[in-house]
Amino acid sequence: MVARHISMRGEVIDMAKLRMANGDTVALGNAAKNARGDQLGPGGVVLKTQEQIEAEWAAARAKKEAQSKVVDIKGNNDALQQALNNLAPKHKPAIAQDDMDFTPQTAPTAAPETKAAPAVGARRRVIESD
Repeated sequence: MVARHISMRGEVIDMAKLRMANGDTVALGNAAKNARGDQLGPGGVVLKTQEQIEAEWAAARAKKEAQSKVVDIKGNNDALQQALNNLAPKHKPAIAQDDMDFTPQTAPTAAPETKAAPAVGARRRVIESD
């Protein structure tokens, strides 16, 4: 496809021809590329051509698509179970010894004459039930 544009003065500008004529010109700004899209190194040396960059992107996309797997939940139950096992945690967290030794505090039968200060470092726990 020929990219031809008409300027305000009525002149026909062939953009493909301009792109080919100025392909080695370093682009403005800090992109470190030339007009073709090649990656440039120090001194304007071409490190990677645009075709190599596009091939790397295509390989990365193909690798990502190969990693994704479609699981049919209606037909193959083994694949579904395996997918669910992969999502499940590998190990259950251990129960802390403090949690196992917990005994609920009971209300005193007789009212104490003085209030005792709670022991330093005493641990209180609130248990809610449904």
